[in-house]
Amino acid sequence: MKYIIYNLVFIFCFFVTIEIIFRQNDDITLLGTNKNLFAENRIGDMMANAPSADTVSFGTKVYTDLNGFRVPSQYYKYPDSPDKRILFLGDSVSFGPGVKEESTFIGILRKTYKNWLIHNTAVIGYSFDNYYKVADHYLSQKTYDLGVLVICLNDNQVKKASKKSKKNHSDSNKYFEFINWIKKNKIFLTVNNFLIPRSKFYVYLKGTSTQPQRRLFYQDLENYIPRDDTNFEGLKKLVDLFEEENIPLIIIIAPYNHQLSLLQNKNETNNLYNEILLPQKRINDYLKINKVDNFFDPITYFIENMDMRAEEYYIKYDHNHFSTRGHLMMHYYLSTIIKKDLKK
Repeated sequence: MKYIIYNLVFIFCFFVTIEIIFRQNDDITLLGTNKNLFAENRIGDMMANAPSADTVSFGTKVYTDLNGFRVPSQYYKYPDSPDKRILFLGDSVSFGPGVKEESTFIGILRKTYKNWLIHNTAVIGYSFDNYYKVADHYLSQKTYDLGVLVICLNDNQVKKASKKSKKNHSDSNKYFEFINWIKKNKIFLTVNNFLIPRSKFYVYLKGTSTQPQRRLFYQDLENYIPRDDTNFEGLKKLVDLFEEENIPLIIIIAPYNHQLSLLQNKNETNNLYNEILLPQKRINDYLKINKVDNFFDPITYFIENMDMRAEEYYIKYDHNHFSTRGHLMMHYYLSTIIKKDLKK
């Protein structure tokens, strides 16, 4: 019995020591978001950020105002007589988990133009279906000079990808199928949800063994392979809403970590090149057909201006959330477009 206890104590001390060592590594970010960031039935029956939240997301303190918009601090005050009013729409990429608000691309814009009123309505987990409802709710209450929608590839949420696409996809191998099977296990989910906001060592193990940057990109890519534009209809409704309100709307699609990594390495074939950029092409084609011109894709800008490996522009082992460096790059790209649009 003593032998068992000694072994358990040794194992416990070993993992605590490893965790202490990994805690010194600022490159690894704790994941997960506290549930008290969210509140049910905020916009109709739709979940949104809780008002006046003071909580943690991806190991970083986050604050929201009375509307649930992310702000730099608990007592942040908007300008009284703003020169411009901008409404940002988006999901977790625009919310900026794991990065201080003032270092996100929206936060940098806020710091740069101190007399602009910027409302960041982004909510972790939102998709195309949510953006119209959010815009309709706030455009009926407030006046804006510009709307900015930052799309993430996983905004196009399809319940089931076609069997054909899953069978033929280059990344559908037994290993990733096994990983996806494990993720559905209730015991694993419980352990995972407990550890990801608490253990950098676990984040490291999970990141190196399951390759989320690559795996989650191909998982989300599946939703663009069926030739079905039904899920994009929310985008058209959103565009029409802004046109009715006579407010310009900019639409930007944020690139994925794995996309930039492949393009940066320049080892892709023409077929692979077409495959990895399929989501951007599908969205661009749909918007062009519907005569929407204010759509921007920053992939070329990133590739031409990155001076480090693509992975450095994202949170460690993350597929789509920008690091501080990635947010800064996105800010440079975005601010140029916004300034041009506001001058029209």
